[in-house]
Amino acid sequence: MSIKPGPWCVALALRRGAATALAAIIAAVFLASVAAGLSRLALAKYLRDDLGASALLVSSLTSWFMGARAFLSVFSGFAADASPAARRLFLFLPLVLIAVIVYVIPSLGSPSAIILLNAVWGFLSGALWPVTQTVAAVLAAPWSSTIMSVYFASGSLGVSAGQYLYGLLPLSNQDAVRLSAGLFAASAAVMAYASRVAPPAGPRAGRKGPGRSRLPDVLSDGLAVWILFSALAAGYLSGLLKEFLYIYLGEVYGLDRQALASSLALAGVVSFVAGLAVGPLADRVGVAPVLAAVLAMGLVGSLALGLSPSFPGALLGLALAMTAARSSLPLTRNAAAFTAGLQATLVGASNAFSNIGHMVSPIIAGRLYDTLHGQTLAGLRGEATPFLTAAVLLAVTLALYPASARRRHGGEKS
Repeated sequence: MSIKPGPWCVALALRRGAATALAAIIAAVFLASVAAGLSRLALAKYLRDDLGASALLVSSLTSWFMGARAFLSVFSGFAADASPAARRLFLFLPLVLIAVIVYVIPSLGSPSAIILLNAVWGFLSGALWPVTQTVAAVLAAPWSSTIMSVYFASGSLGVSAGQYLYGLLPLSNQDAVRLSAGLFAASAAVMAYASRVAPPAGPRAGRKGPGRSRLPDVLSDGLAVWILFSALAAGYLSGLLKEFLYIYLGEVYGLDRQALASSLALAGVVSFVAGLAVGPLADRVGVAPVLAAVLAMGLVGSLALGLSPSFPGALLGLALAMTAARSSLPLTRNAAAFTAGLQATLVGASNAFSNIGHMVSPIIAGRLYDTLHGQTLAGLRGEATPFLTAAVLLAVTLALYPASARRRHGGEKS
């Protein structure tokens, strides 16, 4: 088995234009992630604390956002496969519009209006991120797993930094959201530069020719389908680690603003380190076995979050769950894990499956939390049941892995 160069050698081996574009993309992802970490937390607290919204409504922020993102993810991936011009445009224009929307949101005092603009924000994210991920992976070949690990680790670090800023800065929830709009605008400027200097990221996906694959060929690959299902399970878990989690930790464990922000940041640092490791490991042994290990980590983390009677145990579970959710991203959204010719389309499909998981779990969590708050079921806190539903889905996904790996049609090690 050959050993590929470490991350420190990768940039030296890439073409100059590709390396410059990748560096700019990763910097833009970091800035956008800081903005997202700050704005999503501040927006959830604005709805819950300032406007008195229910847990279900606050949790549905994630659902509406991810539902809209899932809808557009497949379309944007298909458009990127079909048109290099669309691919370049999708790299930066959605970020400009996101900055405008985020700046307007805190001026609204109506939860329904906020939910609506939040959904538009999700649409724009669906146009942006699947294409960005595909461009990064294709430019980075043959070190795509390593580069995607760096890509998502920078996003993880950015989200944690934004969440920590929320606890650090003496700003109102509304002002914190407005500050994040400026960060989104800065990210858009950097991404526009990346789109200008990036060399063409792969051929146009016109007719099927030598080496091309049709969608039915890909769907007959059991392991590719399992990766898409894994994206759904990881997305379901990740959906619980956003607005719903902020309510859960604050009300069940009594965390104040500073303690909540610090705990999220600490768990985020752990996930950042692990996220850097999964890419090089996947380049060596294959995407699927590393993804299976990551999902197992998420299963343990979900159980710890749901069953731990004390906050230290829950914090450990949070670190494991967050690590799994974030480390799954460079594995399930790596264009190199899919057959050439439909890479952007399938990365878009992976995003869509993940986003569906994000959309469904907060609705389930909010309903269970509001209904079972203060109750005990078989000795378990009613509020913790959402994390047990995530554990069940992850367990089912892991159980399907051996059979899916046997159906791999050539190519990747499993």
